Amino acid sequence: MRKDIEALRDDFYRAHYAISFSPEKRAESCVQDFSAELDADLAELGENPGNYREKYIDHLRTWAARKARCMSPMITGPANFPAASNRKRMNSEQKAWEEFRAWRERYIHRATAVKTKSPEEELDDALKQLEIERSYHEMMLGVNRIIRSKGTDEEKKSRIIEEYELSEKNVTALLTAEPPYRPGFESFELSNHNALLKRLEEKILTMKTRIQRKETFEPITFEGGSINIENDRVTIHHDVKPPRETIEALKAHGFRWSPHWSCWCRKYTANALRDAKMVCVGK
Repeated sequence: MRKDIEALRDDFYRAHYAISFSPEKRAESCVQDFSAELDADLAELGENPGNYREKYIDHLRTWAARKARCMSPMITGPANFPAASNRKRMNSEQKAWEEFRAWRERYIHRATAVKTKSPEEELDDALKQLEIERSYHEMMLGVNRIIRSKGTDEEKKSRIIEEYELSEKNVTALLTAEPPYRPGFESFELSNHNALLKRLEEKILTMKTRIQRKETFEPITFEGGSINIENDRVTIHHDVKPPRETIEALKAHGFRWSPHWSCWCRKYTANALRDAKMVCVGK
């Protein structure tokens, strides 16, 4: 186990003190799981990890601190339980967790990115991912239906393994959730996954629009240069070096000078095209 994660053991214990009957075990699990994850992430980042470790610890500490403010009536008792304020604290904890995971994904993606995908490649990937996630969502719903149906746990386990080919270990975990959680997939897991499906659907529509616009795009000329879409980039070519205020405006809107292409460019999106027109054409 990593010493930097082990140093957070008390934080993990406090995070589960009011929501778990065995906060010591939950803390131990956190130490082991996050140690393994951080080791794996640093190995993936290779020789250029930057400040990943420090940021990872900061996010983890923030999440644990917010979770420590959450309570369960199963642990604290139902009398005078502050349901409204506890709901806000749980939402805050969930937000911290989602921000942590989103940051982790972005950091590793940026650090290990090799090539920017074209809209066509992104569309193909999004379509494949949507199909996978839809199947997973149907599995989540199906598993919950089986768990909520009549029968013994052994009967339910057999049905789930047979119908969805899940491992016995995973099915057992779903059937033996620890309070305050219910057996099966939690409602917030279903809601989060449903939101993921909507984001994928929106991304697919965006990719299709980008591809269509790129195929029919005509270069926009302005006094002293032109705007075009090339190599999945909005490119701005000037006949002569533009004035300082124009350069500053381009930088402020995310455009960068490319020595290779000898132009100002930015990844092609509708916003990038709009900003290029606003800076160079004035509308």
